[in-house]
Amino acid sequence: MGTLKYRASWTFPLLFSFLPVHRLPILLVVPPVTMSPRSNCPVDCHSKHGQCVSFVNTGKSFCRCQSGWTGPSCTIPHKCNCSPDSICLGIWKNRSICVCPIHKFGERCYLRSNICEQTSTRKCQNGGICIPRDHRITVDKPTVCACRDGFHGDNCQYNETRIDISIQMSNKKESLLVHFVTDNFKVSSSPYIPTKKWNAHERATTFKRIALYSDIVTIYWQNPFHLLFVEYDHNIYLLLTQLKYTPSAHYQLTLKPDRRCPSIRKLLNRTIFSFPLLRRVKYYHIPCQQQPDLECFHDEDQFMCLCTYDHRANCFTFDHRMKYDCSQLNYCENGGQCFQNSAKCPTAARCACPKCYLGTRCQLSTKGFGLPLDVILGYQILPDRSFFHHSLSVQLSAVVTVMMFIFGLINGILSTVTFVRNNSREVGCGTYLLTAAVLSIFTMVIFVLKYFLLFATQSQWITNRGYLLCQCILIDFMLKICLQIGDWLYACVAIERIVSVAKGVRFKSKSSRTVAKWIVFLICLIVIGTSVQEPLYRTLITDEDEGRTWCVVRYPDSYSNLLITFTSVTTVIHFISPFVVNLLSAFGIIIIVARHQSNLKKTVTMNQHVQRLLRRHKYLIISPIVLVILGLPRIILAFYLECLKSAYESVIIYLLGYFISFLPSILLFIVFVLPSKLYKTEFKNSMKIHWKLLQQVTSQRRRIFI
Repeated sequence: MGTLKYRASWTFPLLFSFLPVHRLPILLVVPPVTMSPRSNCPVDCHSKHGQCVSFVNTGKSFCRCQSGWTGPSCTIPHKCNCSPDSICLGIWKNRSICVCPIHKFGERCYLRSNICEQTSTRKCQNGGICIPRDHRITVDKPTVCACRDGFHGDNCQYNETRIDISIQMSNKKESLLVHFVTDNFKVSSSPYIPTKKWNAHERATTFKRIALYSDIVTIYWQNPFHLLFVEYDHNIYLLLTQLKYTPSAHYQLTLKPDRRCPSIRKLLNRTIFSFPLLRRVKYYHIPCQQQPDLECFHDEDQFMCLCTYDHRANCFTFDHRMKYDCSQLNYCENGGQCFQNSAKCPTAARCACPKCYLGTRCQLSTKGFGLPLDVILGYQILPDRSFFHHSLSVQLSAVVTVMMFIFGLINGILSTVTFVRNNSREVGCGTYLLTAAVLSIFTMVIFVLKYFLLFATQSQWITNRGYLLCQCILIDFMLKICLQIGDWLYACVAIERIVSVAKGVRFKSKSSRTVAKWIVFLICLIVIGTSVQEPLYRTLITDEDEGRTWCVVRYPDSYSNLLITFTSVTTVIHFISPFVVNLLSAFGIIIIVARHQSNLKKTVTMNQHVQRLLRRHKYLIISPIVLVILGLPRIILAFYLECLKSAYESVIIYLLGYFISFLPSILLFIVFVLPSKLYKTEFKNSMKIHWKLLQQVTSQRRRIFI
């Protein structure tokens, strides 16, 4: 049975309101996809009880309320009297407006229609759904059949033409375009299409996404056609030529390099190719005459040509720059091209995404610093497979996530135990490191939650929209700010250490502790303030084709570019600045201490001073150098990898960049505690105290038990 889903809304004026009956001769063209909510809504809609959408025919915005709410802004609660399986649109004259499901009718959708169950009613074949028509309207056929993919006809009795395309190409792409060309030529007994019988043609283009682990694409098509072209990786291939259309046929075609239609640029010499189009077309017979095996070719302007049996070029117009916008109802985002399965009455639409964008609506951007895990692994997780039947990247990332979580949790606990002691916080560095230690525990918890929530969401184990929206708003935002705050805390440690080395005995420990508390507060405030726009505009997008739910940031159109630029700039600053601070700190400490020592002992060379410095002050130098080494791969990957160009591209290197970003959080104990004598001593003392407490608790329990 079908389910009720909102598709679109129209509004029409009643010009003569005094009349008792209003007759509206209108034609509704239902869009093949659900109209997306508007982000820059001129109407004030309640964020939880309504969505801002536009009327298809006027473009005017209104609030579409959820069931149980009404009013211009969806702020007025009301009790809906519709049946539980219907949709309540609001109230009119104190009565609920109900949209009934199939086989239900009546004012409140409690009456059931059994016309589809009557023996006299025609039966829908091949899994078609019988839909009763409005019983108040007199029609010849009281029911209609809604056919599933692959069938058509009044009773779904006819098979649609099925085309299986086996892709045998070295480079795997995520989609292809299929061009169907229909020509009104007279059928001849000759196995070839003579030039003189070629007339005007019609072209229809559809878009097909290639499954992640499949090399076969299946297309169902019910309209007549004679030529079939496939556009794959910016090249055009001729896969099928038929003089007479055969309905309900099953074609098994192969997409391989030798079916390519080359460009005329590669077939004619430069002199001829430089001619104007009308003059150049006269020479299009030459490639067919010089290359007997050539089947087709095209130019970049307007023609697609076939070579006939008499080695002549049969050319017809083929718009290579066709605008795909689904009759100006383009629901694709970020400049994606929209394709319909029919130009006159479309029932489905698909999006072909530009570079650096993924998703059935091109809603996922793969540009910028630090790709989220949703973009990297989202399409690798398949809802109909168990965990052990997923790709290596999914399984490997799960193992790495669990291992990093365990190691990071141990690191955070040991670091907290060390820096919570007063002796470890005699200067401001201890405050920074204690905050970083507590933050690392929180980061690791969010880190492991992120992976398993993503797997559960994309596997469709979790479908509650309220829960999904909550984790969409919080998880990625908290991960981002935790990493940025941690990087700045490590940078503050480096700054204070170089200041203490430069000032020497003039360095004031008490004031550094006070300043550190304020700086921690300011860092948290600035990082959250520069990222707060993201959770405010995070929303869920449902992929109706694959049943997936995606979390995306959708800024209002009026200042979208401004917010995108601001987010990108602040992300780069939070990413690069701590790295530069640690780099300068490592060299600055070496230079300052070496100069101080050389001023005291003139007989010792600079190299000897540096060697002594590395032995005596290694704890000051090791931590910034290690942080620089950990940050260097992130810098290289961020600038080297422009974006994830396709869902079928290898994600291993992107996963590497993702996991590297969490290494500073799980190596805090190794980087800061182990190289320092003071911190190691405090750690040992703290462990002794906790060990004694544990022994006391254990002994008390034994006494109670005895």
